Amino acid sequence: AELSEAAKQLRAAADDDPATALRSFMHRLVDPYAHGRGARTWVETTPDNTAATDILLQVFPRARAFDIVRDGRDVAASVVTMAWGPNTPDDALDWWAARVRAGHAAMARADQDRVMRVRFEEFALTHREERLDEVLTFAGFERTPAIERYFARAIDPEKAHTGRWRSEMSSAHASAFDARYRELYRTLEAEGVASLPITPDDADSLGG
Repeated sequence: AELSEAAKQLRAAADDDPATALRSFMHRLVDPYAHGRGARTWVETTPDNTAATDILLQVFPRARAFDIVRDGRDVAASVVTMAWGPNTPDDALDWWAARVRAGHAAMARADQDRVMRVRFEEFALTHREERLDEVLTFAGFERTPAIERYFARAIDPEKAHTGRWRSEMSSAHASAFDARYRELYRTLEAEGVASLPITPDDADSLGG
């Protein structure tokens, strides 16, 4: 009933002021859930949001947006295990590249003071403390013992699965897959795409 009423109001107001209508719709549905549990605010983490960063920041004028990027080979290895994604690692690499391009374009259109790019491997493994401080400062939060405990638990280096792609395929396929990824990475880099993870060589140096 709550969803139906909120959708009715969204449709009624969308033609005149779509940004305000969308903002009211989301707050009406999400705020009671979040604030009723003692939360100060809420975060929406659907990956497809990145490609709509500029629009979302218009809808939510106080929001901040993070573009979290990680090695495309690991992303592809993860995606092919999902029912909704590409079925082969090679197709998953193309899917990854398309998402990276879309994320870069949306981030470039957005207010640069309200967007931040985070490279997962740095955040989870190589520069944990520095990146955590940067993220908290950007988001407007103070570093507290509770946040540090959550970070240690939720961003566990042992569960980062960096380099997992190697265990998902034969050595022959892994070699061709790696070569294809490196070619895609170079192409995106030459295009000036900023939403790139750490280099393949840097990722390989982390093991896995």
